Amino acid sequence: MKKLKILTISGSLRANSSNTNLLRAAIKLAPPELELIPYTGLGDIPPFNPDHDVEPALNSSDERTGLAVHGCGTRAA
Repeated sequence: MKKLKILTISGSLRANSSNTNLLRAAIKLAPPELELIPYTGLGDIPPFNPDHDVEPALNSSDERTGLAVHGCGTRAA
């Protein structure tokens, strides 16, 4: 059976944040059919501010975001 891959993103950049610790616990406790993948590049992405948005948005599979590296894609729910 193929594993369902889920990219996990903590909204906090603190190394020991409650949100990040919760995601780490979820990764350890996930059932075998799920692969929870932690995204650690949030600090490398500039914050979104439409008032300063002068460059085109990144492609959702752009390797700089790490999504393509982990084999995760985006799809509508």
